[in-house]
Amino acid sequence: MRKFVLAAAAVSALGGAGCTVAEQRAAGGGALGAGAGAIIGGLATGRPGGAVAGAAIGGASGAILGAATTPAYPPPPPPVVVERRPVVVDEEVDVARVCRTRIERVYDAYGNIVTRRTRTCG
Repeated sequence: MRKFVLAAAAVSALGGAGCTVAEQRAAGGGALGAGAGAIIGGLATGRPGGAVAGAAIGGASGAILGAATTPAYPPPPPPVVVERRPVVVDEEVDVARVCRTRIERVYDAYGNIVTRRTRTCG
C-alpha cells in the first residue's frame, strides 16, 4: 500500500512538472473544488449522483478561480551587454620558403579570444 501511495504521488508530481504557474493553479483549484463539491453535493442530496454533480461544478469553478487568481509576474530584465572593441593582433610567421601562416587573434561576442590561422602558399 505504501508503494502505491508513493507511486501515485510521484506520478501526480511529474504530471504538473512542465506546467506554467496558471496551469498549476488551475489544476490545484480544480482538485480542491471537485473534492469540496463532491462532499457538499453528497451531503445535500444524499445520493451519489449529487456528489458527482457537485464534483463537476466544484472542479470547474475551482479551476476557473485558480487560473484567474494567478499573479502577474514582471518580465525578466534584459541581458547585460558589454561592448568591447575587437583587438586584432596580426603576425606573420615564416613556416616554409613558399608558404606563410597568418595568425589573427580576435575577441568574440562573449569576450573570448579566437585564434584564426590562415596558411597561404604561393
